[in-house]
Amino acid sequence: MKQFVALACVLVVAACAPSRLPPEAASDAQSRVLESMRVFQDQSASQAQPVAILVHGASDRAWHQEYERWVNRFTAEGYAVVALDLYAGRGVSGSAARSGGFVPREAAGDLMIVLDWVQDQDWADKDRVFAVGSSFGGGVILDAMVFADPARPVPAISTPPENRLDGLRAGVLLAPLCLEDILGVRISQAVYEPLYSQAPLMAVLPGADTVSDMDVCQSLLARESGRGTPVTLAEYPGAGHTFMHQTDDYGDATPDYDRDAAEDAWGKVLDYLGGF
Repeated sequence: MKQFVALACVLVVAACAPSRLPPEAASDAQSRVLESMRVFQDQSASQAQPVAILVHGASDRAWHQEYERWVNRFTAEGYAVVALDLYAGRGVSGSAARSGGFVPREAAGDLMIVLDWVQDQDWADKDRVFAVGSSFGGGVILDAMVFADPARPVPAISTPPENRLDGLRAGVLLAPLCLEDILGVRISQAVYEPLYSQAPLMAVLPGADTVSDMDVCQSLLARESGRGTPVTLAEYPGAGHTFMHQTDDYGDATPDYDRDAAEDAWGKVLDYLGGF
C-alpha cells in the first residue's frame, strides 16, 4: 500500500523512530483544544441538541470545505457539531501525522477534553454525544478508547479529564486508521491493546483502501465485538480511502470519490446515530 511504503521510507531515512510529543500541562492542553475547536450550534433550538464531535484526518489542513459539508449534514439533522483541530498549538501538521511524527494516541486527550467540555454545555443532550472520526481521526477515537482506563496515563497530556470518555454514547469510524507497527514505530495503539471503553462503534470500511489496512481494522473490530462491544459495519468493497470526500483540503476533486457509495454511507451513519 502506497502510504505504508512512504512511511517506511521516511523512517529509514531518519534512521530512528520519531521523537514523541512530551506531556503537556493539563491547563495548556485545555486552552489549546478549546481555543482552536469550531462549534456549530443552533442557539434558537428549543431543546437540547445531540452532539457530533468531528475528528479530522491527516490532511495538511485540519479544516476545509469537505468538513464544512459534513457539518452541514449533521446540522441539517438537528445536531450540534464540535470540530477539533488536532494541529493548532502543537507545532505539527498533516505531514507529521502521515510520517509517524504525530500518532493518534497523542491526540486522545484532545477528545477527552472536548467531551468533558460538551458535558458542561446547557444546549447539549448529554445522553447523545458522539465522536465521528475520519481516517487518522478514527484512529484517535480508537486509541482514546484504549486510554479511557482511569488507571493509566494518557499520552502527551499530564493530567486528562477525570471522566475521560464516560460521556461518549457511540463512535463512528470513517475509513479509520488501523496500522500495525512500522519499523518499530507504534502507529495504532488499539491494534495491540483492547479498548477499555465499550461504547458502541460503527465503522465504514472501504475495501480498496490504500492508506489504512482494512484487514487490520476488521480484526480489531472482530476482537472488540467478541469482548462485548456493540459493533456495526458498513462495508464498501470497491471503495477507496477517501470515497466519502468530494474534495481534498485544497479544494481539488479526490480521485476515489464515489457519490453513490458516499450517500449510502452517510445515510447509514445518520440512521445509526438516530437509533440512540
